[in-house]
Amino acid sequence: MITSEILSSVEQQEKLHFNRSLFEEQIDRHAETALCHFKQITRHFALFHFSFLAIAFFELFAFILFFSFLTKSTVLAFSLAAILLTGFSYFVLLFYLQAKKPEQLLHVRHNFLKSAQDALPLEKGTPEYHLSIAHALHLLATKLQNQEYTYYALPPSFQTLSPLMEKLSVWIHWQDLHQMKEILQLLIVREQVEMVKIQPADLQAHASLANAHLALSRLYCDPRKIYPEKSFVWISPEYSSPEMQQKFRKCAERAIEEFKILDQFAPNDPWVHAQLAGVFHELEMPFEEMQEYETVLKISPLDNDVLFRLGVLYFQQGLIAKGLRVYEQLKMTKEFKAAELISYYDAYLSEEYQETN
Repeated sequence: MITSEILSSVEQQEKLHFNRSLFEEQIDRHAETALCHFKQITRHFALFHFSFLAIAFFELFAFILFFSFLTKSTVLAFSLAAILLTGFSYFVLLFYLQAKKPEQLLHVRHNFLKSAQDALPLEKGTPEYHLSIAHALHLLATKLQNQEYTYYALPPSFQTLSPLMEKLSVWIHWQDLHQMKEILQLLIVREQVEMVKIQPADLQAHASLANAHLALSRLYCDPRKIYPEKSFVWISPEYSSPEMQQKFRKCAERAIEEFKILDQFAPNDPWVHAQLAGVFHELEMPFEEMQEYETVLKISPLDNDVLFRLGVLYFQQGLIAKGLRVYEQLKMTKEFKAAELISYYDAYLSEEYQETN
């Protein structure tokens, strides 16, 4: 039977037959170097925008301030030409840098990947090799988390401006972080696919690939859906774009397929069905989610957390009778859970009222 422990780093470490701690230290150093290079590239790009913005502001301010003087001289023509030249130079350089930046990000990834490969005393093509490379890439991707908040640190005397600076930092660098994490996560998926090719019947290989697809899908999902309890200073409107939603569904469907493969190998494992329920939740497919939770309860009928989640789904979808049966079951074991569940009794009515309003 598969359990969640098969994905734990402890068991993964046990599979690697070399000095794991030394490899971890080397990868951590290389990841820090890659992160510094990445930030340097993206800061230069932001500096380019700020520089031209400052030049344009200065030119326009000077033009307006000395307009009465300029109208009486030939300097007016040169002033207008300078403004037009600044605008033209900005767009020419912008197109060049936008075309160059993806190449620079790939170069950061390539250097990090080569460093990780050089640190591995393993033969390429073995499961341990691909597992280690995937782990190294995951470590770098983890270091990129929330980096968009930390680009510009203010001195203590200006801490009142920190929320504004954080929002500006996220707005400027969100796309860069997203692009780099996507590059890394796609490579992680490729390494996990190689593991499956080597060991097509290995459950851990399929579980790791399923989780890699799931992690990639979450890059394209609005983080407010994944972390509803967190507050975000700014969320990109690109999450609602058709292209982003298509990528999300494609990756989520691939994860579902891998979990279904696991279900074929281990049909009575509650972990597999719980993971499928989570994917269906992110895909906003409540009836499929309910089916998976019902399967989990058939295998583990005493799981009150799953029972509570199933009861919430019943009430949200207007299945009141089923929801009340779940409420009665919870009331016998966990009264506080039952009290929380009954607060969702009118959840389906609230949605209808919102639609009519």
